[in-house]
Amino acid sequence: MRREYGENPAAKLGGPSVLWVRLAQEAGKTARKNAADVKIPVLLLQAGDDTMVKAAGQLEFRDRLNETRPGLCRLERIEGARHEIFMESDLYRQPAFGLTLDFIRNQVP
Repeated sequence: MRREYGENPAAKLGGPSVLWVRLAQEAGKTARKNAADVKIPVLLLQAGDDTMVKAAGQLEFRDRLNETRPGLCRLERIEGARHEIFMESDLYRQPAFGLTLDFIRNQVP
């Protein structure tokens, strides 16, 4: 990512806008409210040291979905990881990729 930004400075984006944050918050509320309507398996990766997203909302989504469809939502916490797990160091990224690939493989009959 850093190399790409160095080679292509126009690829850099600023922080989230106020509108983006508001829409993200609304999307989170909607996801929690409608969790029982989800019909496909969900892998939810939770960054253990995230300071942007509150873990409570993720736990609420998982619990609401699993109340209706037990076991449909699997939450995996990556201890020490921060907000963007797939853009972290390999220490956090590799377990996240491993969990994701295992999850996908287990969905294929």
